[in-house]
Amino acid sequence: MGPAILPELPLPTKIRTAFQPAVKLSRDPAKAKDDDYVDRKYEEVRQSIQHGMNALARRRTFPVFG
Repeated sequence: MGPAILPELPLPTKIRTAFQPAVKLSRDPAKAKDDDYVDRKYEEVRQSIQHGMNALARRRTFPVFG
């Protein structure tokens, strides 16, 4: 008989969630075809998410297990 194989067990994790302020979007359907507008809103959403991730990362007590 070969060596005993231990089952893979996931380590416990902490999941933190943070809500960001809502991004205001135009109600004008024509804006959906305006590439500059869409790019600005995309960047606004990306920056909001990054800001939230940075804030959560600063709250961690230990980089790997915090």
